[in-house]
Amino acid sequence: MRNSRKSPGRLTLLSLVPVLIAALLIAWWYPGGAGSALSGVEGRLLDLRYHIRGPLPPGQDVVIVAIDDATIDRLNRFPIPREAIARAVDAVSRAGAGAIAVDLLLLQPGEGSAAQGDAALASALERAGAALLAMTGMWGEGGGGNPLADVDAPARQALSRSAFDVVVSGGGQDMALPSRLLLPLDEFFANARLGHVNIAGESDGALRRMPLALDVGDDLVLPALPLAAARAYAGLGRGEMRYERPGEVFFGERRVATDRFGALAVNFRGPAGTVPAHSLIDVIENKVPAEAFEGKLVFIGATGLGTGDTFATPFSEALPGVEVLASVAGNILTGAELRRDGLARALDLFFAVLGAALAFVAANRANLAAASVATLAVWSAAAALIQFAFTLGNIWIDATTVFLALAVSTFGTFFARIFLQKRISNRLVFERDNLARYHSPFLAESLARAEKPSFDDRAQAAAVVFVDVAGFTSLSEALGPAGTVGFLRRIHRVFEACALDCGGVIEQFMGDGAMIVFGLPEPGPADSVAALKCARELLDGLQGFNAAGEGEEPLPVRIRVSVHFGDVVAAVLGGSTQGHATVAGDTVNVSSRLQEIAKEHTAALIVSDAVRKAVIEAGRDDLLSGLQPLPGLAVRGRQGLIDVWVSGA
Repeated sequence: MRNSRKSPGRLTLLSLVPVLIAALLIAWWYPGGAGSALSGVEGRLLDLRYHIRGPLPPGQDVVIVAIDDATIDRLNRFPIPREAIARAVDAVSRAGAGAIAVDLLLLQPGEGSAAQGDAALASALERAGAALLAMTGMWGEGGGGNPLADVDAPARQALSRSAFDVVVSGGGQDMALPSRLLLPLDEFFANARLGHVNIAGESDGALRRMPLALDVGDDLVLPALPLAAARAYAGLGRGEMRYERPGEVFFGERRVATDRFGALAVNFRGPAGTVPAHSLIDVIENKVPAEAFEGKLVFIGATGLGTGDTFATPFSEALPGVEVLASVAGNILTGAELRRDGLARALDLFFAVLGAALAFVAANRANLAAASVATLAVWSAAAALIQFAFTLGNIWIDATTVFLALAVSTFGTFFARIFLQKRISNRLVFERDNLARYHSPFLAESLARAEKPSFDDRAQAAAVVFVDVAGFTSLSEALGPAGTVGFLRRIHRVFEACALDCGGVIEQFMGDGAMIVFGLPEPGPADSVAALKCARELLDGLQGFNAAGEGEEPLPVRIRVSVHFGDVVAAVLGGSTQGHATVAGDTVNVSSRLQEIAKEHTAALIVSDAVRKAVIEAGRDDLLSGLQPLPGLAVRGRQGLIDVWVSGA
């Protein structure tokens, strides 16, 4: 593990392994795929990509003859008479249409005069030559069955003629067989090919894909109507369009980019009306020039608002079904369908793993602000690449997969760092608490916060207290080493309690004594008061020590306490790797030498006149009670004389 002090809360590269494994599992799960748990979320993310890209110009190959509201109003009925459909087929056929696809389920025969319309439509389809009709499969509640069981010989021949010429078994069946087929009347499909129009919305109700194949059993696989229409329009011969199970479609030499279920992801070019359309009533009344259909693939279908044949798409809440089919056919002819195939899946995996790795690196930066900015940059880059692939490459990358991998990596890394940082913080607190045992708690924070504490090399005033056990040499001899250690621990606890209670810093324990400083880490106007108060508490504490009688030392134990106040320099002294906080100057020396005077005069407490004056100035004369003056005393090592005050014996 890295040194936590240099890179707090950062993870090692080994932590990247579970991140990459998680990304691989997410890519394998494919959460945004059809039927998956988050397919609706992925659909909305795809819709967002459409809106960012915007509409595209319409294609040039496909046109619609629309059974619109104007046609329904003029003919005063829906479904419209089949004679009108026949006239439309004839009109576009005469105009030179390349192929004609009728998106109407022509299931029931007409009666009376309507029967003449059936005959007219059958004749029109025969004259058209390259005509295609819609059929569909139905699934019962109990699942599939044998849809060919109730199909007569002519219908079976029509299905065989319309099916893929080549079906390659690659293992598995595409979907459950429908329970029955809804086919046009015999006289209609006798002169036309069939294509299925099975379309279903996704979990959020929107239409984004269309299956290009419908398995009806007996190795007959029917193409979707737009695929069959595109085949007729492109003039593909027998064997030039094949289907490979479980879902691959080949259109000539080109593999259509279907997903693993054989569905084409529709590349919608815009809202309703994007595909050029002409009203059927205008067509049969010769109001549309022939050039509008010449060399075109023509779809005939309903677009009227009341027909019910509409679907929600990224650009429209109600796109007519015939325009959906026309869009699919245009995608196939131009190769512009969205790629939701093996390439897209490979890119899903690549972006998920790479994004997770980059998100880990970004979120693992030492500086939290830099980590946040870098993480945002990774997410933004992923979104931009997903949009870039969609807009310029027609590639539908599963954004749900990528963003879920990014989320697991990003939040997992941040949470792991928080957990690691908490462990490091707890360890540092533990270490600091241990270190504080060897430093005053009043100094521990100052020493820990900065390499050079604020008081280092600072000239200031301070009060210095020395406390020493009287007769310790003979006491130590009597107690022996082990007894001496026990005695010192108990007496030091008395010194510590008094110093902490009064706000003093024990600069050091010196065998049987201690040096206590008042004025660290910051000096204050009451330092002399606190020092004298501490001196008196030390003497009072000794009485409790003697009364407890916990040790083997002969009682009573006596101490001497000396106090002096004056100018010092606070500093951290020692070597480059080991030092201690202290104060230095004549004040320290005088306070230490006062111990000798106290011993000479058998005094328990001795304070300098500087302390007395400072205490009086602070208004705490009560602390001076019982002190007697000893003026003009010489201090060893100093030339000047000093006035002191003593008490106790």
